[in-house]
Formats: sequence, structure tokens, C-alpha cells
Amino acid sequence: MISTGRQIMKVAWRVSICVGFLGLISIGAVIGKQIPLEKTKHITVGNWGAIKYDPATLENMKLWEQQTGIKVKYVEVPAEQAQAKYMSMFMARSGAIDTFDYDPGLVFQYSRAGWLEPLDDLYPPEIRKEYADAFWEAYIQDGHVWGSPHFGAGFFVVGNKQMLKDAGYSRLPQTWNELVEYAQKLTRDLDGDGVPDIYGYSYHFGRANEYETFLTILSSIDGKYHDEEGRVRFSFDEELEAVQLMVDLRNKYKVVPPDVIGMSGGKEADMFLAERLAMYQVYSPHLMTTLKPWLEEDKLLYDLFPGKELGQVGAELEIAGYYVNVNSTKKEAVRSFLKFMAGDQAQKNELLIEADLPLLKRTVDDPEVKVKPYADLVKRLLEVGMGWTGPYPELIRDQMFELVGSALRGTLTAEEAMKNLDEKALQIQEELF
Repeated sequence: MISTGRQIMKVAWRVSICVGFLGLISIGAVIGKQIPLEKTKHITVGNWGAIKYDPATLENMKLWEQQTGIKVKYVEVPAEQAQAKYMSMFMARSGAIDTFDYDPGLVFQYSRAGWLEPLDDLYPPEIRKEYADAFWEAYIQDGHVWGSPHFGAGFFVVGNKQMLKDAGYSRLPQTWNELVEYAQKLTRDLDGDGVPDIYGYSYHFGRANEYETFLTILSSIDGKYHDEEGRVRFSFDEELEAVQLMVDLRNKYKVVPPDVIGMSGGKEADMFLAERLAMYQVYSPHLMTTLKPWLEEDKLLYDLFPGKELGQVGAELEIAGYYVNVNSTKKEAVRSFLKFMAGDQAQKNELLIEADLPLLKRTVDDPEVKVKPYADLVKRLLEVGMGWTGPYPELIRDQMFELVGSALRGTLTAEEAMKNLDEKALQIQEELF
């Protein structure tokens, strides 16, 4: 069931698309006289959430201010209010916020409504190849670039080195079959009550992160979730294989905690540090922060998620980029800001200050970064990571949580869940295609 709030949002999307196609707002339209760079006193940047949680972003803003003499005024926009606030701004044709960072979920609707400034001039093909491919897969729609790289985050498999050694393993599993084998051997019922005290593996499948494990597994077998028309689909064989593996790990092999449905990465980290979990799918910032003491003490093994066949690996790559308000009167200054935030110093700061992943691939070759134990892993993740993109992401992911969740609980088969999910996804996207 889609909530009333989500239904209202969907109606608003329909209105915005109709407005865009009627030509009342045109792509790249200039609203108001543009202020030259040298006469710009400040720009206003929408920040996704409280700035205190984004120390690298704040530091980079200060560095750009020092470089240009232009002040950055930031507006903290809570995640749960972001879409409503930005939509209200655009419907009013306001330039109150010049640029803002957000995930790719807005690209499809906002670009077709004519609310975003295209950034093709900033990122021609020869520049785009310097960044993770997943970013452009998400932020290019209808042949135009709609976002500028900010930062990323992804998932690795991490293991307790001593537990693996005690079980006879010197490395992490390199295929799905090995993952099952390792997890079965590492899952242990210490008190004989029939309930494991230590689980061999864990992934999470909570609301708002339901796609992370799915995309991680899907990318490990070079799967896809878009058809030739760009629609999000759940009818491909590889998608069914990915969900079936999730179901089997929980229900057939019983090597993951049963409450993976609704589990967060924080709970997994707590279980891992308490040695109640031998391996799990770790969020990259947690590897560099929460697990940092173990990392420094060489108590961890870490790698990308294994594929079905030896040599295959996969990862989900979350990405965030800056959008430019088509109504901004300070687009020259905004472009300068975006180029800085996507540049070498800012991207390195994202990794070293905030433990976010850089989207600029050469960042991992920087001398300060190369010495980090996870540098090579980050480099590989940027090469293979798959991000989520497509229209109505929340609506589709709501359905994923309900239907794939039902398969994990055993009330639907994986086949039934994916068939129903594909039908629901097509219905949600119907008016856009």
C-alpha cells in the first residue's frame, strides 16, 4: 500500500511533468538577469540534512570562499522535507536556492519538468570518464547532464579474520557457493538451544535501504534493472537470481539473522564487534570509522561482494550530486562552485575528512590516499559499483520492501514477488513513458 503522502507526491509529479511538456517552463530557461561571476557576492546552497554531519562539505565550502571571495550561504534541508521544499520552490519559479545536493531520485522528474539547468558544458565526454561511471548513469537523462559529482558511499564484504582462520579460511569467499559454504561453517549454536549464537553472514533489508543488497548482488553478475526504454523493470533473470540468493541465505541455509528484514547497518556493526557475526555487508563509511580500530589492528578481511563465477565481483554505489536551479541568477558562480566540489582537493577531503567515497577516480592515486589500507578496494568499487536510478524511486522501493520482504518471510516465492514487483513498477511509471 502506498501512503497518502506518497500518493499526493505522485500527483504533484504528474502536474510538474505536464507543466514541463506544455512549455510553460523550458529546459535551461533563464529566469531573471544573470549576475556575472565577478559581481556575485554569495550563492545559496541547499545541504541534504544538517551541515554538522558533513564536515568535508563545510571545509570545501570554506576553501572555495577563500579562493573566490564569494560567500556560501547554506540552507539545511532535512531529508524527509527535501522533496516537498524543492518542489514548492520550483513551482513558484523561485531562485532562492541556487544549487543543492541530493541523490539521483529527482533527475527524471525534475529535468523533464524543466526545473534543472543542464550541465553538459561542464562535463563533456572526455571529462566524464574521469569519474565513476555509475554517477553518469544516474545523472544523465534524455541526453543531458543534470548533476555534478559530490560524493559516494558503497558496500564491501568484511570478515572477522580470526574467526575465518579458526574455520580454516585465509581469505573471504570468492563465489556465491563459497559464500554459502563459509557462512554455514561459521554459523554456530554455542548453547545447543537450536538458535545460532553466531551467524556466518548478514546483509540488511530495511526501509530506505532495501535496494542496497539487491544491487550489490545484481552487479556481481552483471545484471540490469532497466529496459531499453529506460523503465525500471524486475523481469530479468539476473534480478530473480539476486533475490533468490537473499531468500536462500535466510530461509534455506539459515546463515543470516532472521531479522535482516528491517535491519540497519549499525545493528550489523554492533553484532560484528560483539563477535556474534563472522562476515557482513558493511557500509563503506563504517569500515573507515566504526571498524577503524579493527582495521588498524589487522583484525579484518575485506573485499567486494563475490559473483557466481570466480573473478566476478559487485558493489552497490550510492551517489550524491549537485543540481542547479534553472531559476538561479548566479549560474556562473554556481558552475565555479561545482567544479571545485568535483575537483581533486574537495574529493580527497570527502574521503579523508568524512569517510565518503570520492567520485573522481584519480583521487585514490593521491599520495595521502594511497597509503590507506582500503585505497585499492575503493578504486575497484568505483569501477564496478551499480547505483540506483529511475523515476519515482521511493514509490518503487516501497513496493520492493513489501514484496521482496514477503519473499524473505516466506509468504511469497521469489518468482511471485518479482512478478508482482515488475507489474507494480510498470504501473507507477506508466504516465512518464
